[in-house]
Formats: sequence, C-alpha cells, structure tokens
Amino acid sequence: MARESASTRYIRELQGRGYNYAQIGRATGVNRSLIRQIGQGQKPGRNLTPALRALAKSDAPPPKRGQSIEGVKVPEPTHKTTKSGERAAVRQKEQDVGRGTVVERRTAKAGLNAIKKAAARGQNVKVTITFAVIEEYKGRERVVNARVELFKKGGENAQLVLERMAQTEGSLEKGFAQMAQEVLGGSLEKAQGFQGIEVYSFNVDRPQ
Repeated sequence: MARESASTRYIRELQGRGYNYAQIGRATGVNRSLIRQIGQGQKPGRNLTPALRALAKSDAPPPKRGQSIEGVKVPEPTHKTTKSGERAAVRQKEQDVGRGTVVERRTAKAGLNAIKKAAARGQNVKVTITFAVIEEYKGRERVVNARVELFKKGGENAQLVLERMAQTEGSLEKGFAQMAQEVLGGSLEKAQGFQGIEVYSFNVDRPQ
C-alpha cells in the first residue's frame, strides 16, 4: 500500500475542521478538482505541501464563498522549472466535445497558441479564464478563484480575438485580463493572478 503524502494528510485534517475541497482550493489558489484528487490519494501534491501546511497549522475557520482567509499567509504553490530557471510548460488537456474541441491550458502563451490554431482553421472560440482574485465581478466583491467566461453566446471569430489581444498592453496574462474587462465592461473590475485558460473552438457553420 502506497504511503499517504503529507498534502493528503493536511487536506484530511482540514476536512475534519469543516473545510471542503472548494474552500481549500480557494485558500491555496488551485481548483477543487486537484484538491479532491490529492485528498483521495490519487496525486501526491508535493508542490502544495507548504501552502496546505500553513493553512492546517492556522486556526482559521473555513471561509465563506467569495471571501479570503484573514491573517493566514499561505505560500504559493511551487512549479517545475526548466534548466534556464523558467517555469516549465504544463501538458495540455485536449478533448473533443460535441461539435468542437476544448483545450485546457495553464499558461497564457499556450492559450494564445490555441486561439491562433483556431484562427488558422477559420473557427470561432469561447474562452474561459480563471483568475486568483477579482475585486468586483457580477455585483460581488473580491471573488477568489473566479472563472470568467467570454463570448458565451455563439462565440467570437478567433482572428478577431487575436486582434483584441494585439491591442492590449503588458504581459499576455495582463492582456487576457484587459480583454476580459473590455468584453464584460462594468461587470468585472481588476482581475488579478492569471491561473489558467480554457479555449473551446468550433466551426462557424455549426450553431452552438
């Protein structure tokens, strides 16, 4: 029988104090699916051990939805790096869904590449971006681990999305945040901490 990882133990300890997977995920900056897999022993979650340890050693009660944990400094998860010290690319998860293709990416550059491929095929895209914190979103203040959906109704021509991105300033991560704010207008304010992107591409002659 495989030995239980430290991260798994901390998650189970937090569950014993009333935390659920979603709350632990919001506190540590990752999605609840990953926390569930670690909690069930399916993954070791070594890069999350410092964050989970800090949370487990605190006396903080489970946070309510949309709230952060006060007074607890939770370290950010560590990431694998290349020999040059840069963050290593994470494998994409791609799957066919209905009449299109969903590509999940952890980096902004990889997400942009997925949109470029869709543009080359003359497709439309729907984009979902996850941010660590949004100061105001759809009437709620300080939303953490927020998923922002763009171009929900019918999608947007992928080439036009590239043109939108070309008009943004700063890093790609900031560019996606700027585009999200432009598309959603006043319903989104100050998106921070790009965490991942999901691109759904499909042919324009097929209604979605």
